[in-house]
Amino acid sequence: MNPFYLTLTDTFSKKQLLHTTGIIAVKHRRNTNVFYEKPYTFYQAGNVVYQKTIDRITEMYTENQSHIFILGNARSNQMAQLIYRYNEDHTITLKFYELSAPHKSDEVIEWNIAFHSDKTDAYMGMGMRYNTTNHRGTVVTHWAAEVMPDLALIGENATTQGRDLTYAPVPFYMNPKGYGLFLESFNYSVFDFAKTDTQTLRITAETDTLSLKVYPANSPLDIAGAFMLSHGTYTLPKPWVFGVWAAAGSDWQSKVRGQDVNYTVLNTCRNNGITLSAIFCEDWYFDFFSWNPIDDWTINRSYYPDYELMIADQHQAGVKHIGYFLPYISKQKLFKRNPVFTDVDHKGLFTKDKKGKSYVFKFAVWNEAQFDWTNPDAVAYFHNKFYAVAEKSGVDGWMNDFGEYTPYRSVFYNGETGRSMHNKYPLLWAKNARDLLSKRNTMGDYCVFSRSGWAGLHQYNDFIFTGDRNATYDLLSGLGSPIRGVLNAGLSVHPNVSVDIGAYNCEQTKPMSKLMLFRWIELGALIPVMRLHRGLQLCDHWRFDEDTETLQQWKKYAALHKSLFPYIYTLAQQAVDSGWPMVRHLAMYNPSDTVSINQDYEFLLGDRILSSPVIDENPDIGRASMEGARTTWRVYLPEGNWYHYWTNKKYSGGKYYDVPATPGFLPMFIREGRIIPTYQKDADTFVQGVEDPAIKDFEFVNDAITIYFYGYGSDRFTLWDGTVIDCTRLPGQTGTYKVSNDTGRTYQCQFID
Repeated sequence: MNPFYLTLTDTFSKKQLLHTTGIIAVKHRRNTNVFYEKPYTFYQAGNVVYQKTIDRITEMYTENQSHIFILGNARSNQMAQLIYRYNEDHTITLKFYELSAPHKSDEVIEWNIAFHSDKTDAYMGMGMRYNTTNHRGTVVTHWAAEVMPDLALIGENATTQGRDLTYAPVPFYMNPKGYGLFLESFNYSVFDFAKTDTQTLRITAETDTLSLKVYPANSPLDIAGAFMLSHGTYTLPKPWVFGVWAAAGSDWQSKVRGQDVNYTVLNTCRNNGITLSAIFCEDWYFDFFSWNPIDDWTINRSYYPDYELMIADQHQAGVKHIGYFLPYISKQKLFKRNPVFTDVDHKGLFTKDKKGKSYVFKFAVWNEAQFDWTNPDAVAYFHNKFYAVAEKSGVDGWMNDFGEYTPYRSVFYNGETGRSMHNKYPLLWAKNARDLLSKRNTMGDYCVFSRSGWAGLHQYNDFIFTGDRNATYDLLSGLGSPIRGVLNAGLSVHPNVSVDIGAYNCEQTKPMSKLMLFRWIELGALIPVMRLHRGLQLCDHWRFDEDTETLQQWKKYAALHKSLFPYIYTLAQQAVDSGWPMVRHLAMYNPSDTVSINQDYEFLLGDRILSSPVIDENPDIGRASMEGARTTWRVYLPEGNWYHYWTNKKYSGGKYYDVPATPGFLPMFIREGRIIPTYQKDADTFVQGVEDPAIKDFEFVNDAITIYFYGYGSDRFTLWDGTVIDCTRLPGQTGTYKVSNDTGRTYQCQFID
């Protein structure tokens, strides 16, 4: 057959899932490289020294439950081998190998394969992407990179290699028509989703073996779940992780030190009845206000003179303390050699260059090297010298920041190079923290979260977050962009994706205004981990406690998030059991609705709560002003009936509506005929077993649940602890509910017309 075609068809639905087009090309290249010049990532393909095309099957047989195809062309009958296997988990594996091809050690093999793309095909996922949720018509590359403040500029002016810059790339897409596809390689790859040719999906992969895994399933949700479970099991975090987090740190403008800010944040929340489960503090080790550098990952006693006591006081108040780490060490401290760098360099614990020396790279304005996590001695060094300091101080976890800078030509202890280790490094970085804390905290009462990642990250930490955002309404890097990041990452990186509430950067922009923070709070309230951020210290962003009105906005949405905990924690258990993302794209339930498929800025929390945050305001509104803010927002409601959360007004789906959206009122809807379990009692924290009886902790709030049932229908909802709630209400009848397998709570049910 010339050329041969490979077609995968769903035998039940008769849908054609994948169909190859044209020939398969294989090239050998020398002098390939990937380098990062902020804000761009550049791929140098190198020189082609050998290439061939494959266009026919010359032999086929069955072996070990696999179908083997020998591939060739007019010149040779045996150029490559294709192994087709249907796996026990109902996935399909396709592996292409070269046969007897000349291959020198300095050569890179590049595979090129194409599939037919119908105009109705959509492609979702691909890691934590900000430019779109349906990648059709785009080119997506896979090389982890720090996403800088000028992502919008990159989108307008860069090549296709720059537009989709991300901290967490994953070469997996979900096509709502009935399958997902994963390229099983950590190396650089390019997916051309019908941009160059509107009828072709083309994959170019820098890999010795082209291995594709296909996940066929009846629903988009099952596709996403199957992919996530195939890369490990998520561990259910403790309840406090899904509580409300605040942030504290030294204040650049007022010069108030970090310890004092920590106490102010804690007291502000407790004195105003605002639920608070954790405080995130990232500046415990560095010095903003002077030119006197301190040792790496050493407590800055100028800012935190009583660091351990401060954390103990937070624990007494039922609040966990979250710290911060990154995996790099500076070569110099200002103009002096860094003694920590010298020590680690002498021990040979950094990633190396080809000459065996520590690989030093530019990181911001500093020259840095990174720990080699494939070297057990490097892991032990970091654990004993750095992690242990935080752990002994009482820290309950930390952000594992960065991890995207591994040089392409670097060499690792395990023999791999940056070619394969660049995208793998974030996984090892996350695993290190999990390994330490799981040994020292056998109760699992800790939290680690990441910014960079790859498929399988969910095995090692509690959530990933969408990174640093700008104080703008720009859709690529401003207020709205985290929504796309959450939706894509939930399909392909981690079932639990969080956002910073508040802008981080203010480069070439005004600091975040009061109105912008209002809208950011509304966006973040229905994200599973509701987490405030103070932003870059140099930026004079509007604070959550800057005036009474803003503090009340924070309190209102913290209370909303608190009330939804039973629902949110159940979604977390579903992530454990089924691999389902907690925040879901509308296409998960409406795969044939083209309007739903192309909704980038609305999302579903689970399957029954829809959020459409206001993400666009007049940027010229003053810093403290609310005048001129939007009062309505255009919302698309998918099929079914929906109830407006604030007014209980009923809307029929499949339409757009202009709904009320003054600041303080998130456009939020509940699907008809669905159970929403809530906490209505006040809660200070979701930390368990707080010793102070005056603190309303998790045990206090968890002894009573109020069930809300909207409209008419019949529904069953199983809580995270196995409790089963059944509700039924038919038109003209009084609703009924039943609770089974209960753990001793009290229940009441309210039926909403």
